[in-house]
Amino acid sequence: MNNKFLKNWSSCLLILFALITLSACGDDDGPAFVFDRNGNCSAASVTPLSQKEFNQQVVGSGWKHLSTYEIDTNGNPSGKEYYEDMIGSSPTDFYFESATSLKAYFFVDALPARGYRTYSYAYDEEDNTLWSIDSSKQLDLRQIIYLRGDLMRVLIYLGQRSTGGGTMRYIYGYSTYQRMTEKELAACQESHPADFDGKNSII
Repeated sequence: MNNKFLKNWSSCLLILFALITLSACGDDDGPAFVFDRNGNCSAASVTPLSQKEFNQQVVGSGWKHLSTYEIDTNGNPSGKEYYEDMIGSSPTDFYFESATSLKAYFFVDALPARGYRTYSYAYDEEDNTLWSIDSSKQLDLRQIIYLRGDLMRVLIYLGQRSTGGGTMRYIYGYSTYQRMTEKELAACQESHPADFDGKNSII
């Protein structure tokens, strides 16, 4: 049994665990997520994660995307993988290079190119939220819902969608991430060479 098979099997088990937990969310205890009057989403409950724990368990690691499920207007994750059959968009991987700086790695179909953006961010242990210090750059990773070992579940901002009545609503996703090995992080960085913060960037 080779290493590649073991890694793929491990990832499948993590996704299966996330699906089982996801299916249990919001059934008997109310919605898994709530929206405020402005359409901003947050988790109904999170596993507490102090600043110290965040620094020890999240910072310094790369995190690769495993799955994303769109959160419906009732506050519950859908049963379909968001990026399945998606054209022109890709999931984002993250590297928390310090307690105040992170990189997001993704593909831009319009260029086309694989690259990264760097964010100065802050973490709030009161509700596990993250936000960009630079108001001109929006950080899509909004909240850490659960962290255990190498598995992290988060709230992701996905964009906006027309409601059909001339207005737009915010779209959010419930995503599962797995900690990268050093080799996986190096491969991710090598395969996403474009600096989307550069002066010639169009995004």
